[in-house]
Amino acid sequence: MLTIDPRMGSGELAKFMAILKLPVEVEPLGFGDFAFLGNGEEGVPVPVGVERKALKDWIDSFYNGRFAGHQLPGMLACYQVVYVVIEGIWRANIQNGIVEVPKKEKGKTVWAPLEAGGNKCVMYRDLEEVWVTFEMKGGVMFRRTSNKPETCRFIQALYTWWTEKEWDQHKSHLRFRTVQADAAILTPLDPSNPQHLVRLMAKELKLVGWEKAREISNRFGSMAALLEAGPKELMEVPGIGSLLAHRIWRVLHGLK
Repeated sequence: MLTIDPRMGSGELAKFMAILKLPVEVEPLGFGDFAFLGNGEEGVPVPVGVERKALKDWIDSFYNGRFAGHQLPGMLACYQVVYVVIEGIWRANIQNGIVEVPKKEKGKTVWAPLEAGGNKCVMYRDLEEVWVTFEMKGGVMFRRTSNKPETCRFIQALYTWWTEKEWDQHKSHLRFRTVQADAAILTPLDPSNPQHLVRLMAKELKLVGWEKAREISNRFGSMAALLEAGPKELMEVPGIGSLLAHRIWRVLHGLK
């Protein structure tokens, strides 16, 4: 269920989200504009929160301390994964690097410097560096959208990614990179090699991707050794907890 805060800035998007056939409920949120539970690793639910802001509003909230001093700490306390969507149209002036936004002037659209945060102009480089700092140091992911429809489409993609598949099922996009990286580190996978056979088989198990499959094959050198292992031995494999270990053991022994 996608929860949408009814306040200005998010509540008006509820009807558009419903058009996109997302399960929506409008309820007050302590922090953020949108929230839902996603599918985390080993089936653990992950609270995801999204804050939507216009560019000028975000810059103002940054300079007056509201974002870093109030909104961000609240978001990080409520959600395990935090996104901030910055909505609007802007560009960097190629000559001086000033952030410019479209403005109507005498019936024409022109590009004018953005005035925000008490400044007559905002430098594009400063803006991007602040976002990188929040991403690298604050654990917040920033996304840029042009308008309300694009924001709604982003929320839709985000919601479906987190809720329609289990965590380890999101591997098809990375499969080429992972296989190529493995090939550079290990000898090519050979089904006649007992250890490689373990890896190939383990990779097909639910919630076990290439990385965990490699760890399993390193721990158990043959299918016989893997089948003899109990949940306790499986939990000795890096990245495999109790829930996943018991699930693997049941599958290997034909149990549901």
